[in-house]
Amino acid sequence: MTSPPPALHWLNIAARLHPDRLAIVAGDVELSYAQLHSLVAQRAKHLAAMDIRSGSRVAIIAENSVGWLLAAHAILMTGATLVPLHHLATAEDLRTQLSIVPVDLIIRDASANIPSELGASELTLEHLNDAASSCIAGPSGDALPSIGETSTADSDDTLVVLFTSGTTGTPRAVPLSAANIHASAMASAERLGLENDDRWLCCLPLCHMGGLATMLRSLIYATTLELAEHTDMGTIATLVSTRPITLLSLVPTQVHRLLTAHSTPLPTSLRAVLVGGGPVDAHDLRAARKIGLPLLPTYGMSEAASQITTLPLDAPLDMLESSGSPLPGTELRITLDDGSTAAPGQPGAIKVRGPTLTRGYLNKNADALYDNEGWMRTGDVGHLDERGFLYIHHRASERIVSGGENIDPTEVERALRAHPHVTDLAVFALDHPEWGQQLCCALVLSSLPASQKDDQLATLAEFSDTKLLQSLNEHCRTRLAPFKIPRRWFLTDAIPRTPSQKVRRHRLAELATRVGQ
Repeated sequence: MTSPPPALHWLNIAARLHPDRLAIVAGDVELSYAQLHSLVAQRAKHLAAMDIRSGSRVAIIAENSVGWLLAAHAILMTGATLVPLHHLATAEDLRTQLSIVPVDLIIRDASANIPSELGASELTLEHLNDAASSCIAGPSGDALPSIGETSTADSDDTLVVLFTSGTTGTPRAVPLSAANIHASAMASAERLGLENDDRWLCCLPLCHMGGLATMLRSLIYATTLELAEHTDMGTIATLVSTRPITLLSLVPTQVHRLLTAHSTPLPTSLRAVLVGGGPVDAHDLRAARKIGLPLLPTYGMSEAASQITTLPLDAPLDMLESSGSPLPGTELRITLDDGSTAAPGQPGAIKVRGPTLTRGYLNKNADALYDNEGWMRTGDVGHLDERGFLYIHHRASERIVSGGENIDPTEVERALRAHPHVTDLAVFALDHPEWGQQLCCALVLSSLPASQKDDQLATLAEFSDTKLLQSLNEHCRTRLAPFKIPRRWFLTDAIPRTPSQKVRRHRLAELATRVGQ
């Protein structure tokens, strides 16, 4: 197989082949590939003057913006490694992450709260923009300048380092090469198709795989990335119904909020809406299809450069609750505790193998990711059906064992989401002297106003509405085995989640232990 070109040349290639094609759209800003190249080259020259080159690491700590995209492209053009960090990360988060992956430069929003002792040079986005204040009329044809032409970077060098969500402990640093990213992009294009007029709407954080993948794939394909200036569901619905958006990536929480706000058909140009980052409620999947949103459940992770499986566009509706089949080039295997391969329908540990996978975590003393045959342990449990479609059960680390019974928290959550008074919820466990773990549920009810507060401020209160408790238990009894019905119920105004919208179950357990103190 021919190796892909190094990432520092990706923008050069796109600008040479398609100089007039739209590269970035954000509100009223529209940049062609020639214009984008001109802006990025100026920024890359400034970074090169700061001795940023192949082998350097540069962090970006900023909100989604055109400036973020320009800075990221400039980092790639120098041959350096991009380390995107969340703009809402606490000072302690940043200390932890940058102790695992030290960087040479931090590019940040002016308002970012950066600890003073990190030991890296800093540059604000505003300063970088001022340093590259030339006009945006870009050169064309062979006159395009190329930063890093003498670089020794190749497609196996680390292109980006991402941090996993860290829902249960220290975040893990995931290095991905240009070859990983390129293989993922090509496999996704084979599954979803690729059109010259494709436009991918980004409304996920660019510091996470789901958001960053839209930028990198659009660059590799030389198609258009549209950056949502606001990510509320009203804005997203307006964009997909008024702009020629063909591709969209969402997390399940966004799908649920979109359907809460829109129950009538949306006229769009969408041909695929990828939904990942957690289990999607079956009711939401069907409701989305009814209003014309072509939702495609997908299973992926940062360690695999995004998608591992995705539902094919032509899959029958009875496959909608699956996560689809493996992307081309990716192998999937389900194994039992004794290491044998599970039969169709039999749950077990999900393992994956293929060209999109990271070489391993950068953390010191990190557990090995791969077995002797090159299969990566995902830490998830699921099964394959007879057609090779994957069904996710739960994270192995999230399995709850109560009274000797194994409980999948996502199964309980799916059952409770159908209750008419439940707006949001999460199932978790507390240690219990008799049962080992006691199954608990935190609820956001429709009668309470939705909260957008920081999850660190979320509180829990023991549930005492006898009539509603009876309704919830009756609802569960018709859908779940008795041992899967929560024993304690809590009210909250916000379910604590990571920036990528994964439930922080350990945070709920911490809050629950304080109730009544």
